[in-house]
Amino acid sequence: MADYFAGNYLFPISYNFLSSSVDGLGSMSSLSLNVFKLGYTGIDGSDNNGRFLVFQAGLMDHVGAGVLTVNDAQQEVIYADLLSAYLGITKPMAQYQGYLNAGLKLSLFGQMPIVSELNTYGSDYIYIYDFEKDGTSYTTQRTNDPSLGMEFSIRGGLRVYQNLYASAALGLRYNSSESGNWYLKSDVQDWENGNALFEPDPWYHDTLPKNNSFFDGVTPFLSVTVSPSF
Repeated sequence: MADYFAGNYLFPISYNFLSSSVDGLGSMSSLSLNVFKLGYTGIDGSDNNGRFLVFQAGLMDHVGAGVLTVNDAQQEVIYADLLSAYLGITKPMAQYQGYLNAGLKLSLFGQMPIVSELNTYGSDYIYIYDFEKDGTSYTTQRTNDPSLGMEFSIRGGLRVYQNLYASAALGLRYNSSESGNWYLKSDVQDWENGNALFEPDPWYHDTLPKNNSFFDGVTPFLSVTVSPSF
């Protein structure tokens, strides 16, 4: 087989089990898919079972949505590798009926806050990353800026139909994340309306997660994937 380029839409599709390193968030299951991925596979034509390098570049190639429980309420988590680059090595087995793969991915990563607001002790709280003042305009930043993402995984797959493979992967993700604080919603509204001289003070309760991002630091994961590529 010759070296080749291959592009994927929608695939790979993965069901993921992830464990957050943020205190109080526990684990989450999610479903993710791909918007566009272009890959180069360097296959040694003289040996159908030889190891070969795989390089892939992705645009929204890992768009996921999951559900976890925060304060006894289910919350949705939405995330994506906005731009990514992957380099790995693949060992085909049994004339390409199966394979083993290990690789590293770097990405520009984005995630939505877990909770837009929480009610605890009879009051509403919202998570703010930054307060911004420009003349008479008062605004707040309530979402994370895109951040660095890194992922290492080991994957094994089997051919299930023509060029379609089912695989399972174990890995670790690392994501940097902005930190913010919880604030009393009425205090934030007063500041945004120009009715407060100073930025409000943050509030701290045991029932409020220390961070409003699921992906922050190291996140172990297990994924089950269907894909036409290695």
